[in-house]
Amino acid sequence: MELSIPLFGDLSLRIADRSPAAGGYPTRSCQRGLLLLDKGQDLAEEGVGFRRPRPQAGILTVFPGDVDLAWRREGPVWEVTATFQMNLVERLAGPGGDRVKSRSLYAAKNALAALHRRSPLLRGLLTAVSNALRHAFGWATTFEKTKSCARLVVTYTVHGEEGRIGIAVDMTDLPRAGGTEVVMMNEQGARTFDSYIDAGGSSFRERRSAPGTSYRPRRPPSSAPPTR
Repeated sequence: MELSIPLFGDLSLRIADRSPAAGGYPTRSCQRGLLLLDKGQDLAEEGVGFRRPRPQAGILTVFPGDVDLAWRREGPVWEVTATFQMNLVERLAGPGGDRVKSRSLYAAKNALAALHRRSPLLRGLLTAVSNALRHAFGWATTFEKTKSCARLVVTYTVHGEEGRIGIAVDMTDLPRAGGTEVVMMNEQGARTFDSYIDAGGSSFRERRSAPGTSYRPRRPPSSAPPTR
């Protein structure tokens, strides 16, 4: 199933119950959230879209590999229920495409990733080290399917004419033991999204921005605030 939800102007949202064909960005192996399109062009690029769940089990990050969709519509308001199966883990592949199988390497990788999340001041250094190691050994990111650790149900309420998205997340299936947090991802493509603004009023603009910055399209005809 693939749903296309019109917004204002040439903008629309899309969500599908299947991942795109292999190739391109590694994240294309994962299920993505709501994707923003302009005249049919996917603006997420390497990003995973709006409001996609990513649970954390200690230092291990788990990703959604499958999703079931249900929807209903009342005028311009769409309600989409996405049931994500959390059954992908990130792995490394060598130059020939063979998966790296070292448990100690993955333990160190996950520990450094946790440090990256907790320590903003170290992120530049850790990213540089990671890029250097990947280049030296020819490593590339890949994703491996595993047993589902949880089923997370995300309900999106999209007010199309206002460009507003509300969400509710049912985490009752998340294991009480081992699960430390659930992050709701909001990522769009770095080529298009070169500015950031949040609800607290913080904003910045860079010539080249990191994945996850926000897109501010032109204001719709009504007085509603722009989509963020």
